[in-house]
Amino acid sequence: VISVMGDESSVLNAIQAGAGGYLLKDSDDAAIVAAIEQLLQGGAPLSQHHRDMWAWAWGVVPGVQVPPFFGIWARGAAKSTTAERIVSMLGALEKRRYVAYVCATQEQADDHVDAIAAILESPTIQRHYPSLGRRMLGKYGASKGWRRSRIRSASGFTVDAFGLDTAMRGKRIEDARPDFFVLDDIDDSSDSTATVKKKIKTLTGTILGAGSTDRAVLFIQNLIHEESIANQLVTGELKILSNRITSGPHPAVVDLETEQQPGEHGTVRDVIVGGRATWEGQDLPKCQALID
Repeated sequence: VISVMGDESSVLNAIQAGAGGYLLKDSDDAAIVAAIEQLLQGGAPLSQHHRDMWAWAWGVVPGVQVPPFFGIWARGAAKSTTAERIVSMLGALEKRRYVAYVCATQEQADDHVDAIAAILESPTIQRHYPSLGRRMLGKYGASKGWRRSRIRSASGFTVDAFGLDTAMRGKRIEDARPDFFVLDDIDDSSDSTATVKKKIKTLTGTILGAGSTDRAVLFIQNLIHEESIANQLVTGELKILSNRITSGPHPAVVDLETEQQPGEHGTVRDVIVGGRATWEGQDLPKCQALID
């Protein structure tokens, strides 16, 4: 959609109607061409579950606690990419001030904050939200944070990376506590029962307990094993985020059919022979590549 209307209601209505993107008419030619090329070269329209997450994000209001959003999506469904863009949107519109991006490990979290920094440094952000894309400077000109694990912009927007293998009790920026949490891939297929219990203790006590009174939580995860945090939420065994909005579980393929076929070098491979992809951006050939 290309429109003169840039208010939140117009954008939200477009997303809910099925728009794969939204540009203002005053966007420069390069931005419009880039958006079209992205769609033509592999970009894909949003699925319904993508639209649901964006609708929730647009509904985040400053100073108001909203229900958590729990997205249970398949691997490769652009969970993290969507979350990174939502964080950028919240900063641009000043809906949230301090984001804690939480993953299973510090390295994973650092990667996502690094990706968000790249978005904030993009020409589009620099043009429309210049203070968001500039580093916050101290009294004598030193940067107050623009590195792999932390972003502090001149607008006052902060994003910190946290791994469940680090501590953040009482973490705050000056007089602020995190008012937005992204919980992204906090489960791992190698987690033992003891590891899951430790993660739950850290998550419920140290991490979420450090949030502000108006905190919002976005939890995105694929289901990895029966004892995982995500699966315990699905089954009701874990009693946290009880007022959440749940999206999924959404498999990559519905009505999946596979058959075993001979592979190279005498191997046997499972080949998709039937089913429907739930998102155009992850079609059956891409799903087959994940299996292979």
